[in-house]
Amino acid sequence: MEGGHSGDIYWKRANAIKLLARVLFECEHLNIRIVSLSGGTRRNVIPSSAHADLVVPDNEIEKLTQIVKKTEEISREEFYDSDPNIKIELLEIDFENNSVIEKNTGVSIVRFLMAIHQGLASINPDMLRLPHQSCNLALIEDHGDYLKIPAFSRGNTHYAIQTMVSRVVAVGELVGAEIIHENSYPAWQMQKDSRLAELVNETHIELFDSPIDFVAGHGGLEAGVICDKYPDLDAICLCALIKEGHSTNERMCVKSVKKLYQLLKKLVSNIAVKY
Repeated sequence: MEGGHSGDIYWKRANAIKLLARVLFECEHLNIRIVSLSGGTRRNVIPSSAHADLVVPDNEIEKLTQIVKKTEEISREEFYDSDPNIKIELLEIDFENNSVIEKNTGVSIVRFLMAIHQGLASINPDMLRLPHQSCNLALIEDHGDYLKIPAFSRGNTHYAIQTMVSRVVAVGELVGAEIIHENSYPAWQMQKDSRLAELVNETHIELFDSPIDFVAGHGGLEAGVICDKYPDLDAICLCALIKEGHSTNERMCVKSVKKLYQLLKKLVSNIAVKY
């Protein structure tokens, strides 16, 4: 699967952990036991792969095979435009681990994975193409006697983030999960009257004879962390041209790096002169 940056959640990429949960949910009526689960790479990346080790009775292998096949077909139809190369494989392996997750615990884990919101939750009312709230079911980390399942909530305001976090907490408490709050990027709202943005634009026109393209992004970034501590700070984020960040097709325009360097160098000079 493609994966991608959770800040680009509006692309509606498939989440491998959610697809794995679909398969396991459809298997609840079978006598299948979960041995281990894993998936994802980082909390701000949409998972492109996920894995489950299962104990399956011989007389139910064909039923599981049909569930996997059907889930793959449905998922390809659902994500035909944004993630057309979805593949769900069922492999027979030998392993020495004789321990399995208790049946009711396994059911609770699967239902938690199914119930957690994935993707875009709401759109910014002032900028209709800008996501306002989202959640990324990012990882499953198997630590032997427990699973750690981070869900990364984003929002353009503090309240928007807290609302998404509360939804995750509510689902976790329903299945008896231990909830741990970890550090996250704070909200970073766009400053429509930013003097720094004006100066960057003036500098870009001076260098390249064209205005710069400003966009609002769905993520606090490091600037959000700094602005959270210094709310009166005027800050913007500049970057080279990156396409499909954190996906399996991530790439960067090399020429844009040189252009960015020239812009930053001239910008610092202009700031020194004007301020």
